[in-house]
Amino acid sequence: MSQTIRILADDKMRFTPDVVHVKPGETVRIVVVNQGRTRHELTIGIQSELEEHAKMMAAMPDMPNGQEPNMVAVAPQGQGELIWRFGKPGTVPFACTMPGHMQRGMIGRFIVD
Repeated sequence: MSQTIRILADDKMRFTPDVVHVKPGETVRIVVVNQGRTRHELTIGIQSELEEHAKMMAAMPDMPNGQEPNMVAVAPQGQGELIWRFGKPGTVPFACTMPGHMQRGMIGRFIVD
């Protein structure tokens, strides 16, 4: 693990920071701290996958989430983490795919450079 990145989630539907720089090939621990009163998650993926997952969450709000290697779900006032290895240079989006959260701006990106 080369570094730990803390990302705050809140009920204003924002991640802080929402842009994070990492190096190609770097493996990082991402700690998500939920400062809100609602459940949030951080899901890493390409934009079309994030949008598709958000649609599934809206259709099935009781589905279990946060159990995939590219996501972490965090209870109100809680924290969770995931380990991620970044590949080649580029942009890797992340979002909260809880119903309505991504659409209200709860998105960010990792810049691999």
